[in-house]
Amino acid sequence: MSFPRELYLQAVHLHGLYATQPSQAHLRRAVSACYYSVFHLLIEAASAKWLVVEQRTRFARVFEHGRMKQAALEVSKRLGTSKPEDPVYTADPDEVAKLIGIAVSFVELQSQRHVADYDSSKTWTAAEVEDALFEAESALQVWNEIQHSVPAQEFLLAMFVRDRRPDR
Repeated sequence: MSFPRELYLQAVHLHGLYATQPSQAHLRRAVSACYYSVFHLLIEAASAKWLVVEQRTRFARVFEHGRMKQAALEVSKRLGTSKPEDPVYTADPDEVAKLIGIAVSFVELQSQRHVADYDSSKTWTAAEVEDALFEAESALQVWNEIQHSVPAQEFLLAMFVRDRRPDR
């Protein structure tokens, strides 16, 4: 079983603990695990492309939360306004829509993770955690459908490097 799937299942487990009265600690950790399941899914997908297997773990460490968030925020703008010379221009619109959904989920889960980890004034409900679980599960499933598409590969590249072309 992959690490991202394990993190997702951990979130499910934490959400289900003491189901009638879940603790804030369990709910918060579940939200955090939801985000990290998608975070590691994307890093794992990008790292798998690295040719030297022994270097993949080290390569995975170059990914930064902020850069990945920026790439996710930019993906819908770029995909929605691609030019004919852009490789994603001819992409399947359904794949593009699915990728945009993953990007939106990533940003939302990252925001929720920040609140869960750093805002002690927030009281989490089981329903809010269920929403995060749904976002994470959807992202994991949809990624498997589109991971080899040109838009998905462009997204992985954008998480790693900033596009310096003047028309971006």
